[in-house]
Amino acid sequence: MNIGHISEMKVMRSAAGYYVGTEAMVDGMPMPYERTSRYFSTVDQAQQELTYLMEREKE
Repeated sequence: MNIGHISEMKVMRSAAGYYVGTEAMVDGMPMPYERTSRYFSTVDQAQQELTYLMEREKE
């Protein structure tokens, strides 16, 4: 397994719901890499969490 570029945090989706996380290129295919938040039922809730986390990183 060859792990390449890891993305910035972004809103992602799985069967469990929406979440904030990163993805990595694994053998040329994008794959979930790390989940940074809990799961949310809507994309808007996950987007709000992403905004909050990105603001915290600036501090």
